[in-house]
Amino acid sequence: MGMYTEIYVKIEFKTNLPVEVVTALKWLNGEFGIDDEVTLPEHPFFKLPRACMVLSCSSYYHQPRATCNLWFDDIHGGYYLCARADLKNYDGEIEAFFDWVKPYCASSADRTFIGYHLYEEDNEPTLVYVEGDQ
Repeated sequence: MGMYTEIYVKIEFKTNLPVEVVTALKWLNGEFGIDDEVTLPEHPFFKLPRACMVLSCSSYYHQPRATCNLWFDDIHGGYYLCARADLKNYDGEIEAFFDWVKPYCASSADRTFIGYHLYEEDNEPTLVYVEGDQ
């Protein structure tokens, strides 16, 4: 049956993101209808059948409601993403998401925290960082 894994994301993106990245982020945020045609990036994450659920699925094993906020900040000139969800990470959707998003994350330090994932039976989360100047 599988266990649930929580994902938390806190990302400041680089400015001037490619249009296809912004489109994919909006798709993950649920900003498109079911019948809308969306061209997604050529990354293994988007080939996974449950990729669309990574930032929107939830259960009562963690918190019973997913949240996903994506916004453009005029002062910074770029996008921010803050999200919490949990899902059965059958095909490594969570790790694939972080792999896809890392190159687009702003990083002003040697290592910048961008989120975590926490398996249902674990006591501590796995922290996810982006290395500086990626």
